[in-house]
Amino acid sequence: MLKLSKIDILDFQQLSQTAAFRNAMKRQLRVNWTEHPDEGGWKPTCGQGVAVKRLEEWATSAVK
Repeated sequence: MLKLSKIDILDFQQLSQTAAFRNAMKRQLRVNWTEHPDEGGWKPTCGQGVAVKRLEEWATSAVK
């Protein structure tokens, strides 16, 4: 399975602040988002670890 590196995780956090990325994750990977203005923006409701795991699984299946 493909794994995201620490740099990729930082990119994930930055991308999560864009509506297009959040909408794509919601549509394709069933990741809902909640806004946390006091914590720096949008975060996956299921937790970043679960969202990243779903993204890794999706990327792995897309490569096959």
